[in-house]
Amino acid sequence: MSKSRQKSGKRISHQQLIGDQGVAMARRRIVKMGFVFYETGQVEAGIDGLLELRDPDGTVRAQFLAAQIKARKKGAYTAETAEGFEYLCLPDDFLYWSGPNLPVIVVLARLEDNSVYWKAVECGIVDGTASDRRLLISKAEDRFDKRAAMAIALLAVDHQKHFMLRLITIAEMRPGSGGALSRFGCTRGSSIPGHIYQGYM
Repeated sequence: MSKSRQKSGKRISHQQLIGDQGVAMARRRIVKMGFVFYETGQVEAGIDGLLELRDPDGTVRAQFLAAQIKARKKGAYTAETAEGFEYLCLPDDFLYWSGPNLPVIVVLARLEDNSVYWKAVECGIVDGTASDRRLLISKAEDRFDKRAAMAIALLAVDHQKHFMLRLITIAEMRPGSGGALSRFGCTRGSSIPGHIYQGYM
């Protein structure tokens, strides 16, 4: 048998294994936050999974965030110091995350020191231009652990609130809309129904 034939066959790369370990690290932390994580599977363009919010009593209300998990085995991040570092979004990733119907977070896992950090894409962009797609990560404030649960939950809740307000605005602009606000459980000038915030405030 020739050497070329001996080398043929399917392979799983070292980076694939690192990526799988990074997802596992993130999943463990998501579970400790009390949330649920659904992996998107092998076919994905830039979202590794969805986080579903879960109230302390176990209630779920279809409130989701999208997560992209970036894993590395070791090595310093860009401009890394004791206080933080930068993460430069790839152009295709940045474009993909720019117009989602869900809030998107980037989760950065490093196997060497078991560190995991996160950033909301829409909140972390320094400059939205193609020349600057950097996320600034604080090692003190952006650790991906149980302490981040509130900030992550509010990110999803606020996104849903803004989405509902957009729906209400569109409905109110239509002729004969009349009870559009009441159908959403609101009155003119009121806030979004309180149950959306239950468990996270």
